[in-house]
Amino acid sequence: MVSDKALNIAQGVKQGNQTKTQTKLVAKGIGKGIELYKKQQNKKLRDIDKNRKKELKNKLNSESHNIDQLNQSQKRAFISQANLAWGLLLLSWLFFLIYFLNEIS
Repeated sequence: MVSDKALNIAQGVKQGNQTKTQTKLVAKGIGKGIELYKKQQNKKLRDIDKNRKKELKNKLNSESHNIDQLNQSQKRAFISQANLAWGLLLLSWLFFLIYFLNEIS
């Protein structure tokens, strides 16, 4: 397939006094050039894909780190709210006990 394309290109640029063997050599060179170009393009695509995956992985890692920090801050807020609730409950029972003891006396 590549050799057919290369041969067509070689025949398109053929000089008037060029022999069939020379044309085949030109086609072979063009074919090697096309193969080399395709390999380079594939390598570029692989490198781009690797970089994209690496960036995505880094982004996910940073997002999970941010989520962990957020979860820790939410846990601290919940604990402080729970402590506040228990403190208010104990304080209300203490005032109730003081009121009750004053009524009995």
